[in-house]
Amino acid sequence: MKKLIGIIFFVLLNGSLIFAQISSDSLNYLFPHKNNLLSSRFDKLLNTSILNSNVMYRYTQDDWETWIDYKFNSTIISSTAKNIKDEQNLNWSAAYRFFDNLHAGVLIRNISYSDDRQLAFNQASVFNSLAYFRFIPIDKLNLNSYAGYSKNTQVNEEDTGILYGIEGSLNQFKSGSFNLTSSFVFQNEDISPRKNTIRILNFNNKNFFENYFTNIITGEFSEKRKDFYFAAEPGVLEAFNVANNIQSRTERNYAIGDRMLFDSPQSDWSFALDGKVSRRDIDRETRYVRLTNITTSSFDTRIEELKLDFNGMAAYGNSWTNNLLKLNLTEREENHIAKDIPNTNRIIFEEKKRIENQKSNRSQLITLSYAGEYYLSGTDILQISAFHRKLKYDTPSEENYDDRDELLSIARIAYNKQLNPFLNLYANLEGSLNQISYLFSERSSNNNKNRAIKLSAGGRYSGKNFTSANSAEVSANYTTYDFENLIPTLNSFSFRQYAFKDSSVIKLTKRTAAEAIGYIKLSEQGDFNWDEFSGKPARFLEEIYLEPKLKYVWNFLNLGVGLRYFTLSTFNYDENNIKYIVSRYKSIGPIVELKIIYGDSLYVNLFGYYEFIEDEANLKRERANMNLEVNWNI
Repeated sequence: MKKLIGIIFFVLLNGSLIFAQISSDSLNYLFPHKNNLLSSRFDKLLNTSILNSNVMYRYTQDDWETWIDYKFNSTIISSTAKNIKDEQNLNWSAAYRFFDNLHAGVLIRNISYSDDRQLAFNQASVFNSLAYFRFIPIDKLNLNSYAGYSKNTQVNEEDTGILYGIEGSLNQFKSGSFNLTSSFVFQNEDISPRKNTIRILNFNNKNFFENYFTNIITGEFSEKRKDFYFAAEPGVLEAFNVANNIQSRTERNYAIGDRMLFDSPQSDWSFALDGKVSRRDIDRETRYVRLTNITTSSFDTRIEELKLDFNGMAAYGNSWTNNLLKLNLTEREENHIAKDIPNTNRIIFEEKKRIENQKSNRSQLITLSYAGEYYLSGTDILQISAFHRKLKYDTPSEENYDDRDELLSIARIAYNKQLNPFLNLYANLEGSLNQISYLFSERSSNNNKNRAIKLSAGGRYSGKNFTSANSAEVSANYTTYDFENLIPTLNSFSFRQYAFKDSSVIKLTKRTAAEAIGYIKLSEQGDFNWDEFSGKPARFLEEIYLEPKLKYVWNFLNLGVGLRYFTLSTFNYDENNIKYIVSRYKSIGPIVELKIIYGDSLYVNLFGYYEFIEDEANLKRERANMNLEVNWNI
């Protein structure tokens, strides 16, 4: 109990010092302004405890401005050995406004990562101290230049140097019928012997035509280089006198796309067509290579990927129906290339080429989907949806046998009936077929079909003092192998399940209510013969969950106390298909839930339960589980 109180105190105290993470998209220092916010969340489940805390605070007075952005994540796993992993990100800035369009300031950024496991990469940190100038030469255009000191620590190697760059954003700059949005980043980090660079440029231009047509052209370019340390091999250590080698990873992305959209309030139809061509190149270069002892791992590699995307959409809607039809086509080619080192052993290089060529692949993907809603009357709604996907995956290497075709089809039909103002009923039927076919005999033993069907029905009653939602579901899943008659180790199998769920609330007084949620699931697994549609059960699972609570509501306070009951029983079958129990897990204990919702500014949610656990060996143990979330818009 003392440990539990200590954890709660730590979360609340830590939450008051931590700020929300601010997403900066592709920009590093032009942060968008958001409301001041404090957020903290703590979860403890089984042997894992997770703490996520964030804070964002901005203060201005006259021409001065300061803000802080802090994020902290910690994960503790307690098993045979305790593992602690921490991540934190701190940004602090102070600035002075000389003019409305010119700001100057300083920025301190510290990012750290640590993991107490004995890994090759378990600690890293980055510290930047910068001076920056933010300039707004014209409306909608923001420019930010910066320069300063950088310290980067990785696997016990500490490098220092200068960091400088410029970035900018143009937000919805309008000229005639054009609307342009763009951003760019140019950044160098010279921390000898390493160098990290960022180059980003993207734009989005909307052109509005008459008759409600819109054309959107997008373009993207990015180049990011990162240098990483890794443990040097003994030969490299002796030849170059370095404890750690350096690998440079440079990724370049190019993309251009166009979208044509028609959406008119005067028409029941709307259309959209999208096309995009993108290319990605990944270069890996190792700094120190010992030429006197070349192996296949001495050669660096390159990945080239070309991708074509086409998407089409048509929608139709009026007072009695809504329909959406979508078509997606994607073709991708990925080539893995070994990079040569002059004057080295040709036999070893050819072996490296062969290994990399095995990874090259081509794929074609097509998806077609439909969703429709039909209003048969004021109280009757029919929903129909269908989805089909086909994947063709090919590998050019004769040594790669992963070539395959995949098909997935899903269909669903649902009916909703509003019987009266208090009672709503529904029925749902859905099925799917998934088929995988490998083209070469080396892997064709994995060829299989998976068929699934599910029928569910339920309803919701909402009265003045009583509310209840119930559902019942029956599902069956069959997986069959194409060559199980030829391969004794392959067995087709089935999985069937029945589930019933209930959630009910009875209002006792103006401030109190009794609430209960629960479910029961009965599942059966077994061998199956699709041709004869018969099977032999092998395993049976019985799962029961019940959570009754008494709730009290007063102004912004919501309190609930109750009981949590959970059992999981496993059965096997003997030669006469009579089931017998194999294991049983039982958990029972008190549960508490506390919510504080104070307008839009404060949200606190505490949920916890204490378990008394008992298993088939009559081993008894206890365990506490808790979730605490705090959000405060300052």
